[in-house]
Amino acid sequence: DACGRGVDDDFVENLRTYTDDIIVSHENKTMAACWAFALLYMPYDFLILTCPDSLPREDYFSRMMKPFENPKIGLVGNIHHGDVEGTVISDFDKGPDSLFAIRKEAVNACGGYSPSFNGRGPFQQEIYRRMARNGWEFAGVKGLLENSNACHAWDMDHNWKKDLDKDNQLWNRLDKKNYRDYNW
Repeated sequence: DACGRGVDDDFVENLRTYTDDIIVSHENKTMAACWAFALLYMPYDFLILTCPDSLPREDYFSRMMKPFENPKIGLVGNIHHGDVEGTVISDFDKGPDSLFAIRKEAVNACGGYSPSFNGRGPFQQEIYRRMARNGWEFAGVKGLLENSNACHAWDMDHNWKKDLDKDNQLWNRLDKKNYRDYNW
C-alpha cells in the first residue's frame, strides 16, 4: 500500500532480491482486497501482514509467534491499548491492529478478509470476530510495533477518512444482515 502516493516500481524490484511473494496492484484495488487474495491463494502455514505505515520492533517475530503454540489461535497481532501489557486472548475490546500473523488452517476454516472493505478500520475486526464465532481464538500482543500510535501515515492518503467512513458504514450494513455467517 503506497498510502495514496503511487507504487514505487524500483522499490518493488528491490524487494524481489528478498522474495518472490509480492502482490502489486496498480489498478486501484484496496489493501484489504490484496490481503484477501494473499490469504486465499498464497502457499503458507502462517502469513504475516503489516500495514504500510507500521514499523515492527526487532523482537516482534518471536513475540508474535508465541501465542500460536496454542493450536486454536488463528490470528495474532499488535495491540495499541495503553492499559494492556503482554498478551490478551480473544478480547474484542482489545483486538489486534496494524501487524498480523494468520494461520492458514483458520483461513481455510473461516475464510479470509472481505474484499468489500477498503482496508481501513473494521475489516480487521471482522475477520477475527468471524474466527472467534467459528471456534478459533485470536491474540493481541502489546508492543510489537515501534511507537505504534505514531506510525500511522493517515495524512499521506487524502482518501483515508473517506475510506474509513465507507468501511464503518459497510460494517454497520453487514452487521444488520448477520454478516457473521459469511465465509469470504
